[in-house]
Amino acid sequence: MTLMRSNQILSSLFGSLILLGSPVIAQAQTPPSAPVITSDAPVPAAQPAKEAPENQPATPQPGEPVPARAAPVAPVAPVAPVAQPSPVDTASEPKDTAPLPRAPDTIPAPGTLKIGGGGILWFYQPTEKGQKNNLEFYNIRLTFDSNFGGGFAFHVEPRFRDTPLRSFFGGTAWIQEGYASFSSGTHTFKLGKIYSQLGLFWDNSFWGNVQVYDGLKLDPDYGGSLEGKFELDPHWGVGYAAQFFVVDGTTNVSLPGRDTISIPSSRRRNQALLRVDPYAKFGADGLARVGFSGAHFKADSPDIADQNVTRYGVDFRVTFAGAGVWGEFLHQHGQSVTDYPIADTPATATADAAPGHASNSIDYYEIGAEYTYWRLTGRYNFSAANYKGTSVKEWMHVPALGFKVNDYLSLGGEYVSWSRSVSGVSEKINRSLNFLLYVGF
Repeated sequence: MTLMRSNQILSSLFGSLILLGSPVIAQAQTPPSAPVITSDAPVPAAQPAKEAPENQPATPQPGEPVPARAAPVAPVAPVAPVAQPSPVDTASEPKDTAPLPRAPDTIPAPGTLKIGGGGILWFYQPTEKGQKNNLEFYNIRLTFDSNFGGGFAFHVEPRFRDTPLRSFFGGTAWIQEGYASFSSGTHTFKLGKIYSQLGLFWDNSFWGNVQVYDGLKLDPDYGGSLEGKFELDPHWGVGYAAQFFVVDGTTNVSLPGRDTISIPSSRRRNQALLRVDPYAKFGADGLARVGFSGAHFKADSPDIADQNVTRYGVDFRVTFAGAGVWGEFLHQHGQSVTDYPIADTPATATADAAPGHASNSIDYYEIGAEYTYWRLTGRYNFSAANYKGTSVKEWMHVPALGFKVNDYLSLGGEYVSWSRSVSGVSEKINRSLNFLLYVGF
């Protein structure tokens, strides 16, 4: 069996070289973990770190957020976070969704195995006083691709870290994607652990957006996917994805408590997803796409009464001569978590316990732009969420700059400004500079 060098990881990493820094998403890092967010004073023991003494800020587990409390909001100064959620990366973005040119991906010859890999070294520098910086490998990954001939193939991508990426991960190594596939022309059927394709796949950043921290982006699940495109003309066509996932993949980068998968004894089940995105080519390298997508699943959790959840949205992306712009609107109808964005508050000597509250109607927004000149790429991305019925809103600004050194090395950096408001009172979630070294082979 012949071993062949892979450009797959490289091309994906370089597509995100536009970065200025390091989510999600939000998905555990040391020291970056999660903010302690309060809506009034004093601050009791934060959840889930119940061992913290009363009236003292608890230190959350790495990567875990503490949602706003369900008590009445007093007009006090925002409480600065003690630590931050860890970001995500976009190394595995499907090639057809990238807004920038990528190196050609070599398909292995029948009967051969192609091996690739890469790593991301991440330096985290918070800009708020009293917080500590950190240097670590965000992850190391390998990719294995085998071509069996006749359109049949297999792909698997294991990832590794020194510490669990999230508290609900089973360990420090996991399968990001793994599936058998059959391709015919521009159409492919996959069976295994596959990325879901709701809305824009990604915004080319490393830190990410509000959506990924709620589990809507970079979400690999178990099931089947039929995807591809119909080339109706040399200048236009329609891309599509029809997916059904029996159960979630347990390893997206959502923050604990913000997606069904991190709630004890809970899973997302029977998710049906459809995406259609007509596209048109123009000029020498111009491409415009408009996407329409929707999904329905069951939030199988013992504390959720109506477990039916529907998501739908519209998005666009336009690229031309090194420039790109994109935007997205997504809406969720139905309750997928139990107590986010308002966490339950345990009883104290002076106050009764207060139940948490989850929104069953959420609007998500995203808008961004980038420009590449020579080896430099500048980018800005804004994302936001409105958790209706809770008076909680979140928003994130992520300006970025990246530099491609060569086909095996890229540098990037991002500034993250992540905030929320609770009943009109603004709170900081993250203020940080993040510097990245991408290496691939």
